[in-house]
Amino acid sequence: MKKLLSVLLALIFFFQGFSQLDTFDIASYARPNLIRKTASIEAFSKTDNLFNTKDNTINFKLGTAINFNFFNSKFLNTPIYQSFVVNRIRSGMDFSVRSESTVEPQQTLQQRNASLVESELFRHFMRKKFSATTSFVEFNYQLNNTINYTSITNRDSLKNKSQHIDAAIGTGLKVSFFKGKGRIELVNDAWQAISILEALKKAGVLQKTVDSLSIQAFAERISDIKNFRNTDFRLEEIAVIEALCSYFFENELVTKDNALFYAVLLDAWNYESFVQRFSGKEIKFGVTPSLNIFNNSNLIRTLGSDQKDRFDAFSPTLALEVQYNRYRPISKEWQFNNTNRFATGVKSFYTKNLSNPRYDEFFQFRTTWEWQYLPSQRTNYSIGVEQIIYDNDLSRSNTDETRLLHSNTSFYFDWYYYVSPKFSWSINGGLMLHLLGAKNTVVRYDQRLAVSTSYRLY
Repeated sequence: MKKLLSVLLALIFFFQGFSQLDTFDIASYARPNLIRKTASIEAFSKTDNLFNTKDNTINFKLGTAINFNFFNSKFLNTPIYQSFVVNRIRSGMDFSVRSESTVEPQQTLQQRNASLVESELFRHFMRKKFSATTSFVEFNYQLNNTINYTSITNRDSLKNKSQHIDAAIGTGLKVSFFKGKGRIELVNDAWQAISILEALKKAGVLQKTVDSLSIQAFAERISDIKNFRNTDFRLEEIAVIEALCSYFFENELVTKDNALFYAVLLDAWNYESFVQRFSGKEIKFGVTPSLNIFNNSNLIRTLGSDQKDRFDAFSPTLALEVQYNRYRPISKEWQFNNTNRFATGVKSFYTKNLSNPRYDEFFQFRTTWEWQYLPSQRTNYSIGVEQIIYDNDLSRSNTDETRLLHSNTSFYFDWYYYVSPKFSWSINGGLMLHLLGAKNTVVRYDQRLAVSTSYRLY
């Protein structure tokens, strides 16, 4: 009887340990510091159908593009402050063909663009401990520099051609000051720790029970490993594998002579989708001044004649904002995100070509509801709905309109699949309803679909 009872108790403890993988709360994890650099090449093709009810026209657009992305991020996280610094460089080429149902000319568009974005967010919390209800003050800025070259060519049935070339350089600076309550944490590594342990459990190579403390410790080890960087990628990979394996050996979770352990561990580690999962909620209000500067040069060629034009302008904006954001990891597989932003303010527009400056009073409300399904770190899906309402009071501007109301409703979906650790496919699309209300109401329906592939260089 005692032997039977001992066996039953051992089985209970065994299955309770493994059940921690199903009950561990991802939202309880607070990621430590992260410094990461990545580069990737992305190519995609896309279609766009736009139906305008005002003049019953249908625009069809088919295009391809290739982009190069470099991303450098630094995330610092302690109980009393959070800092997130991002530097992003992007360059690309875009080629598309557009046709309209009511006119003969066919339009081809070629674009070359490059952008450099630098942003920093800093938060100071009032309590010296991790808490979801603590108050904070926030400062952030974003500096955006862009270069765009666009060439639009129109051809009619008589093969007459006209060309419009636009070269633009833009600079934007946005600064925000917020006071708020709440806290948002990055919980990717807890999610990945559970995924790896479940893969090892399914393969039958774990020798000991796994409790919540073990999951937490493994997530922290993953956080440390993700900061490994070496200019020699081969040496970096060796250091990563050594650190991963040593955790299981140090805690006697596996035996060193089990070849299946190494194969399953490397597969579960390499196929990480890099989807950012957040947890927590916040509400904040503040003021956001911004300034945008535009420098455009235009060239129009028609039947052998050239017409040149230059357009220089700058636009300062002052807005008051209220934001409420909520990120909820429902389970290991499901994530719910909700973001809300309300802003009201004044926007001015000055240009050498206008005798009078333009002043617009505006308000904007934007809400996004998104559900993510992440069955594995190799595959993930998401669906969402977004509503944007934008109202412009133009009564102080030198225009024929006195008020302009925009309403955009979007339904969208995304699917990502990782063929290899660095190579992925994705499909995304959506249906958008645009309402533009002024003297004449315009309704437009927009259907979009894009297929893309991405290769991560490092």
